[in-house]
Amino acid sequence: MSDNIPFEIQTEIIKRLPVISLVRFRSVSKPWKSLIDCPEFINSYHICHTQPQHHLLVRYKLGSDQKYVSIADDDTFPQHKFSLTVPRSVNLLEQTIVLCSSHGLICFFGYNNELGFKKRERAVIWNPCVRKCVDVIVPNVLYSPYGYTVVGFGVCPHTGDSKLVKINNLKAHWSDDTDRYYNRWEVEVFSLYWRVYYWHAFDNIIEEHGVRANMIISYDLTSGMFGEVSLPDCLVYAHTLSLCKRDECLALLEYYKEDEIAVCGIWMMKDGVTGSFAKMFTVKVPGRTDRVSEFRKNGEAIRETENDTRVSSRLEVYEPCSQHINDIEISGNCSSFAVTSYVETLLLLDRSDSVIRVAR
Repeated sequence: MSDNIPFEIQTEIIKRLPVISLVRFRSVSKPWKSLIDCPEFINSYHICHTQPQHHLLVRYKLGSDQKYVSIADDDTFPQHKFSLTVPRSVNLLEQTIVLCSSHGLICFFGYNNELGFKKRERAVIWNPCVRKCVDVIVPNVLYSPYGYTVVGFGVCPHTGDSKLVKINNLKAHWSDDTDRYYNRWEVEVFSLYWRVYYWHAFDNIIEEHGVRANMIISYDLTSGMFGEVSLPDCLVYAHTLSLCKRDECLALLEYYKEDEIAVCGIWMMKDGVTGSFAKMFTVKVPGRTDRVSEFRKNGEAIRETENDTRVSSRLEVYEPCSQHINDIEISGNCSSFAVTSYVETLLLLDRSDSVIRVAR
């Protein structure tokens, strides 16, 4: 870029470039590197870049090998696939899950064995575009019948701040002279903002037919308040219900059988209005056992479909309008797939790979 162009104008031009170009252009000159690595530039880029490139991260096992593949979610889908090398701290985790992604950052959760016997739970927050990660040690994670832990992760779309929320759900006696229990929550917020997190929960009361009522619990990081999201009557006692995100809105997946065929109903919150849900479409494919793993940017459902022997699975795309099924051409071990969408961002570029230890 010509030295005759004022640096302020250069800055405005640089803001409009894609992430992959900005990472390369850091080596052009010291002023450009200082600009692109500046936290203020990173946050302004995160806020102002309203149409970032979308990708799908696919994690699966093939034999004994763990695989990570990224697919460009654009008009070329699914032609542009490439393998990803995850950070070493992710490979060291055991029983790893992809917790979620938020504004370009992907959060993995699992544990390390320290000295061969002590579990140390960790969250690894990773930006695959700039290849930077932060390793967060999460203390006091519960696994017992009398208490369990749920963890949430999010990024504020206005500030770029990242936070982890940990909730310990503890069973406690109503009183010393009764066997009845109630749930007590302990909440910790770790700063490193999705503004609101959602969890699937159950009412304590078991109905006569043996089913507990579904609940959706929200936690607002701004106010520090819990809330309950009202569900449609037909979903309150749904046997299998799970939460996901579609087009940055809360979506519910209702699994059931219809004429002996496995069905997945897709419900979405209307216009972000809490408690207002509408059924968008139904995935019903005769002769197949599958589950919805994620959604494309255009709303199509990504499904893991088992083969007849239930030894291996493959990924497919379900188009709700035409009901066509398109093969993504990725196969792996049965029930080993995890898919999450992410966008290109500069968040974490200004950080060195690090470990954060959070005291209680």
